[in-house]
Amino acid sequence: MDGARLGFRSELIFHRFDGEVIDRRDTCGAQVIRTPSNPTFFWGNFLLFERAPVAGDAARWPALFAQLIEAHQARSTHRAFGWMQDAPGEIDAFLAAGYTRNDTTVLHALRIAPAPPPKLAAQLRPFATEADWAMQMRADVASRDPVHTEAAYGEFCARRNARWRSMIAAGRGQWFGAFVSDGDREQLAASLGVFAEAQAMDGERFARFQWVSTQPRYQGQGLCRALLAHAAQYARDSLHADRLVIVAAADEMPERLYRAVGFVPAGYQRGLQRLPPK
Repeated sequence: MDGARLGFRSELIFHRFDGEVIDRRDTCGAQVIRTPSNPTFFWGNFLLFERAPVAGDAARWPALFAQLIEAHQARSTHRAFGWMQDAPGEIDAFLAAGYTRNDTTVLHALRIAPAPPPKLAAQLRPFATEADWAMQMRADVASRDPVHTEAAYGEFCARRNARWRSMIAAGRGQWFGAFVSDGDREQLAASLGVFAEAQAMDGERFARFQWVSTQPRYQGQGLCRALLAHAAQYARDSLHADRLVIVAAADEMPERLYRAVGFVPAGYQRGLQRLPPK
């Protein structure tokens, strides 16, 4: 399975849980992904085409988005498109119209290597309290891209976290943190989630990692590597996952870390997105 299909199949784990995945490939060549509970989430509300863009799609695809997504969810005023081919396609007209590329490397593994103990003493455990999630929320909002306002991004994070917590309650995954002592308080130093398909497809059940992050002051301590190994073991033992999937920006530090623990690149998951009009 190439990178695009591996990546998007594992991404649909979340949209099939509490969103809408509507097959319109027979009429417009795409699956329609909608998340009514989080309409401003770009990659929770997008069109997933079978083929890469060709000439004319820079006009056709946005019109389809308006018809199939924005008409049903007035707050989905962004535009986002992905395609099930590991090919860049003809995207110059999109870029000229203000779109940006959203390309990531897709990596996968059947299992990953055990991790050495972190250099910094930390407790690796599932999130258990409201305080844990509040720390995650503060860290996410603080690290947001400046194109997003604090209020808008905070709303997105709250809705996204609610989805993950619902999946955890349903037994579909878990969120883990590396917690360190700071005086008489715990601090969230690193975190990630891992979630699995409802059932195996084509003989395999996939699990997808989510939002792997380490707070800047705690980087370089081996916490992320330890969390990855900890969560991978959980995915194998408790979620009965056969294949682990993770995505990363190409040729940056996270991808190098994932390769080091045993993930193998399968190719690219490609997309285009445009911010809502101001």
